[in-house]
Amino acid sequence: MTAQTKDPVKYSAAEWEQLQPALRSLSVSTISTAQQVLVEGRSAPDVAKELGCARQTVHAAVEAVKDHAREQGGVVEGDKPKAKRKKATKAAAKAK
Repeated sequence: MTAQTKDPVKYSAAEWEQLQPALRSLSVSTISTAQQVLVEGRSAPDVAKELGCARQTVHAAVEAVKDHAREQGGVVEGDKPKAKRKKATKAAAKAK
């Protein structure tokens, strides 16, 4: 039995299907791995354990899918584009 992540599921099954054309340049493995986290709501550690890979590999797959979604004009609810996070981080570092 696997534990569910505490975060809400990021995409519904219908939203995931609509996103598929934007993900064509990603490997089947990357898409499948990210789907388990973003659609099924499984935790990255659980997916990594099942697949026999590092958690970082799972997180990288999720980020790759999110990046492709952003490039197509879609943003995961509650997610900020990386460019905005970097600027905020640099501003915070300068403030210290």
